[in-house]
Amino acid sequence: MQIDKNVHDVERLFVQVDKAILHFVGQTSLHCPSGCATCCHGQKVSAAPLEFLPYAYSLYKLGLLEHQYWELKTSSIEGCFIIDRVNGRCSHYETRGLICRLFGNAAMVNREGHKAFSACRILKDQVSTLPTFDSILQNSAPVYSDFYMRLRNIDTTYGSMMIPVNQAILKAMEIVYYNTRRKRKHSV
Repeated sequence: MQIDKNVHDVERLFVQVDKAILHFVGQTSLHCPSGCATCCHGQKVSAAPLEFLPYAYSLYKLGLLEHQYWELKTSSIEGCFIIDRVNGRCSHYETRGLICRLFGNAAMVNREGHKAFSACRILKDQVSTLPTFDSILQNSAPVYSDFYMRLRNIDTTYGSMMIPVNQAILKAMEIVYYNTRRKRKHSV
């Protein structure tokens, strides 16, 4: 794996996702309540290791990769490891995963090709007051599968491996660790 290239490609995908989300949110004015991180505490959130590669690589660059790896590996934390337990916000918002960016800001497509909003109850309650929401959803909502397909195109193995979020974060840390061993040996 070309770690630098893959990190760059995932970061480029994040820029595309963020633009699509900004467009959709701009039309709907939907937003999570301030300080809400209920979805981050979910037990059933799945992710691909590749989407957390920028996070793991940033830890490596800061010299924190091994420390954070062992902290997560020995942790009994439920929900996402990256959430700051004190203030309830993402501690690495800029490098958060694809699922973190899309949930509440995207749709899934059903068998008939109709988009269905994928969000928590809080956001779905906001939608009930928007009479044109379905039209906006059908015309401009980002679609999960479109962006996950792009993620898979970066690396088919780690872009399609859907596992619980903390396991995906651990796997991303392992990928970075093993792909930077040579750099660490030469820098010592």
